[in-house]
Amino acid sequence: MPPAPPENTPAPPPHSQPPAGDQITLSGVYLLTNDANGPVAIPDLALVVDELGLTVLKPDGQVGAVLPWDQMRAFKAAERSSTPQGQPALVLEATDALKAHRFVVPAQDPDALQLALGTLASRTGPRTATVRERRLRPVLVGALVVVVAAAVAILLLASAGAIKL
Repeated sequence: MPPAPPENTPAPPPHSQPPAGDQITLSGVYLLTNDANGPVAIPDLALVVDELGLTVLKPDGQVGAVLPWDQMRAFKAAERSSTPQGQPALVLEATDALKAHRFVVPAQDPDALQLALGTLASRTGPRTATVRERRLRPVLVGALVVVVAAAVAILLLASAGAIKL
């Protein structure tokens, strides 16, 4: 991941089309969180999504947080929203062991941004089981239990003299 921009360098402007490649930089982002008065959207952040994970940049360009892929349990961009100014946006959620971090990302084309983020995350992001893998696991565990039970039964029958091996 490239080093954080200098303190006086502003975040790049929002993308109308997400760039192809191994890094996507998004600006004008809102962090959705809560304070003592309830829900709040913290404005003017930037996000860098790259092969190492998700980096949150503060309005002054300093790194606010880094969420490496290997510490993320989930990364998704599926919910449509709008900014407080009414621009179309995409809700991006990065979940680590402690909580889900939700961001509202302005996007002229939320579908294209969702596709670009999904493509990058599928190549470099957190490893989550596919639907097929989740369905296959119980079948494999069940098959293994049957094989072990059959082997134990055969050994018990052979030791009792009921069958000869």
